[in-house]
Amino acid sequence: MSTALPPPVPSQDDNLRLLSIFYYIFAVITALCGSVPIIHVAIGFMALVGGVSTPMISSGGPAPQSIAAGAVPALFGLFFMVIGCGLVLLAYTFAYFLFKTAGCLTMKRRWTMCVVVAAFACTQFPFGTILGIFTLIILTKPEVRAEFDRNDQAPLPTYPPPLTA
Repeated sequence: MSTALPPPVPSQDDNLRLLSIFYYIFAVITALCGSVPIIHVAIGFMALVGGVSTPMISSGGPAPQSIAAGAVPALFGLFFMVIGCGLVLLAYTFAYFLFKTAGCLTMKRRWTMCVVVAAFACTQFPFGTILGIFTLIILTKPEVRAEFDRNDQAPLPTYPPPLTA
């Protein structure tokens, strides 16, 4: 009679390596999705320079004199550009921090930053929520925290290594 062995339990290193890979993937997806508002920037730019024609809707009477003929499209274009640029900047900043967190998880450094980014990732339903929750579960284990603290106190390796004579 042979007894079946229990499945191997993944180590914390394996868990952190997998989380790091998923953070890289999530960062790329975030950057790609964050590029969508560039369309708004282009539309706003065209409206600002006069590339978009917007017919004035009149009620049969004369147009009010307080609004210049090109003021509405220019204001519309400026609004679209500012909002679009803000959204792209926000998404790219979040993607940068996701990339940074993936590297920190691999090196087991900057525990606080990893926890903060994991908490922010929880707001990105559904993939970010799952990734953030699993990250918080792994990072709150005492042995993982001790490993991060130990690595934070060690000096960073230099590349290329210094030449010794």
